[in-house]
Amino acid sequence: MLKLIEKPAMLCFFTSVYSLGLRLQEAIHLQVSDIDSKRMLVHVHRGKGARDRLVPLPMSILIALRRYYSTHRNPIWLFPSEGKEHTKAPTADVPISESAVQGCITKLVRQLGWDKRGVTTHTLRH
Repeated sequence: MLKLIEKPAMLCFFTSVYSLGLRLQEAIHLQVSDIDSKRMLVHVHRGKGARDRLVPLPMSILIALRRYYSTHRNPIWLFPSEGKEHTKAPTADVPISESAVQGCITKLVRQLGWDKRGVTTHTLRH
């Protein structure tokens, strides 16, 4: 499924969700400061039950996140909103929208013919 994603931002987003076991809102609200590359951990805020947790960070995901981050260099958001023109990411003051993420997963599920299987972003967490 991930191989079908063409847009670098979405590929990095969904690969991170899958590899780190994140919920949709946790991934959307990831900030640059949440990545601890020295200890190879991700600080996940606002998890279920409003609990924070630390998640192991695989080297492959750190590399992917760094590669994607170099395309926008937003000082706050790891996955910033790009805006309609796809040029606002470096200065965005809000993260990527839930509707953009959900739209991408819906398109993928249709493309694969998995409409009736109930595949969602949360499925990647499992």
